[in-house]
Amino acid sequence: VPQTGVAYRMVMVRNTRDHGSVQFRWDAFHPLVARRLVKVHPKEGRIAHGGHMVCKVTFSATCPPECFDTDLPCVVAVPQDEVEAEAKEAAAAAAAARRADERDAARNPSKVREAPHKSVIFRTTASRQAKLDATGGMDPASRGTMSRGLGTAGG
Repeated sequence: VPQTGVAYRMVMVRNTRDHGSVQFRWDAFHPLVARRLVKVHPKEGRIAHGGHMVCKVTFSATCPPECFDTDLPCVVAVPQDEVEAEAKEAAAAAAAARRADERDAARNPSKVREAPHKSVIFRTTASRQAKLDATGGMDPASRGTMSRGLGTAGG
């Protein structure tokens, strides 16, 4: 841009969120904005879901000749009121789910509460229990191995 010249650009800011609005704000502390070489209109705003806003960026070369290669940041954020509303909705949903779980637990007590868990080590079948009762608690198959093992220890 020649000295004392003015250049305009149109910049479109879009809201591409799945739902809700966004806020935007151009950097007011950028050196070119602070020197009043660059102006943006509107400087800030709110864009509804699926909407857009056209911002006019004006560069006025009212300074001695210089080369500029810079970006002007635009901060885009979710509005605080929407963040708070979404947090309240999530908390309410979590509380409702917790209450539903408590109601279900009261209606259907779990088996763990009714009887403690028994290890499989202490379980047996009816036929095995009958054999153990008949042999005095000793398995006939294991009796032979135990007696053989005792005789070889002294060697």
